[in-house]
Amino acid sequence: MPCLDRDGVLAKSIAQVIGHSPSLSGARLVVFGHADDASSEQACYNLSARRALAVRSILECDSAAWRLAASSASIQELSLTLAGVAALMNWGCDTNTLGHLVQGQPSQALANFQRSCRGIYQSPVLDDGLPSLGCWHGVYCVLRHLIAKYLHEEFSDQAGDGEVWRIPVFGYPEGRGAFPCGDRFPRQQLLGCASAGRVDFVFVPSAVRIRLPAEEVGLPTLGDAPIYDSARYTFLEEGWG
Repeated sequence: MPCLDRDGVLAKSIAQVIGHSPSLSGARLVVFGHADDASSEQACYNLSARRALAVRSILECDSAAWRLAASSASIQELSLTLAGVAALMNWGCDTNTLGHLVQGQPSQALANFQRSCRGIYQSPVLDDGLPSLGCWHGVYCVLRHLIAKYLHEEFSDQAGDGEVWRIPVFGYPEGRGAFPCGDRFPRQQLLGCASAGRVDFVFVPSAVRIRLPAEEVGLPTLGDAPIYDSARYTFLEEGWG
């Protein structure tokens, strides 16, 4: 999952994309996901797809798509994100200093995060200190809060009402706007643009055609997300558990 860093680069970058999109009406936004070549081609492709889809879901304020992307997130990803939340929100949830997350073992840092999410955002996550998909609902809420904050600071005309903003117009393919590259990046198709990290935001002119990676695998759908035990998790309309 795209991890919240201590400087808020992810949230600030998304705010920049939203803020500048009206002035780039002749282009369409494509979110490129990347991965290294440390695993199989299929695993790299799946990872890059998840990264692109997760960021697109935040841009679209689509909590169901975010839940799908988060359904295969690791404990390490959650721990890294909690460190960023602690720095940006001043919450006592830094698992780097208060003890790393371990599956099945309660964490006081995680419980602090869960309690804050329940109190501030009415997130359905349990405050039991245990990693769960519901914790990523809290991350979703924090990200939207930070993006709205940066929008109000730099692009007040694009901020909208509360934590709702103008969604950029997505491009290829078929307006989905998410392009998983695996460990490959079609530089020759993007006017010499080189990848800067795990996710790139590129406003592509309508005339530019982007080739699919060879033997493209279909993107995940919401039907692929796991179903959770209703006896343990509280459900909202979005299907969070």
